[in-house]
Amino acid sequence: MSKKTLLHYAAPAIITGMLFATAAVSWDEPGNNPPAGNVAAPINVSADGQSKEGWLTVGSTLAPSMQLDVQGIAPLLGSLNVTGGAILNTGGAADGLIVENGRVGIGTNNPLSQLQLEGDSGNAAEILLKHTGVDGSAGIGFDVTNDAHSFFIKAHNNKLKFVTNDGGASYPARMVVMSDGRVGIGETNPATKLDVNGTIKGVNYQSGDGSQGLTNNITVKGSDGNDCVLTFKDGLLTAETCP
Repeated sequence: MSKKTLLHYAAPAIITGMLFATAAVSWDEPGNNPPAGNVAAPINVSADGQSKEGWLTVGSTLAPSMQLDVQGIAPLLGSLNVTGGAILNTGGAADGLIVENGRVGIGTNNPLSQLQLEGDSGNAAEILLKHTGVDGSAGIGFDVTNDAHSFFIKAHNNKLKFVTNDGGASYPARMVVMSDGRVGIGETNPATKLDVNGTIKGVNYQSGDGSQGLTNNITVKGSDGNDCVLTFKDGLLTAETCP
């Protein structure tokens, strides 16, 4: 018998035997669930969009304390769209940086304005504006679109300046507070505790001991730039000495 004839008769028998062998070792589905339940599909590196119903911890094997619990630093490249508000917290503080309905709260989880800061007995509600350059200023401005004037409070050259816009291009300092406590109104370099360049109107004057009337003289600057000495007693102007 030739090899070709032998293969012709043997092939059906071989195929039949393979089918019986496959049926004998085929896998049967278990009748009971696994002890820990079915394991959810892992998040992978696929470019396809993925979702997860349960909470997720990144950077730790600890159970997550919220929907996304990141242990460590997580650089974000791109935008983050959060529905229902965002909480940024570090160091175990009770309240971190809260973003809720377009309002930002620091130290509070219920901000009532665009920016609200709250402190407690251990943390003051403070804002620090710092300029690290050789020459510059740090401050805050106030402006209303329909108003012709703007207002600024800024630190510059060891002075705290209260600046207003006069309706033009200039921003003169209306009042300054020096680092040693001297105050100037209309005067940017006050020489005394209170240095006023202009007219002063007062309703009641008191001496250092609290009684009515000044026992000392007041030096004011006249319209010609010269100093005038005014003497008050019991709320009355008793003398005026000008050069």
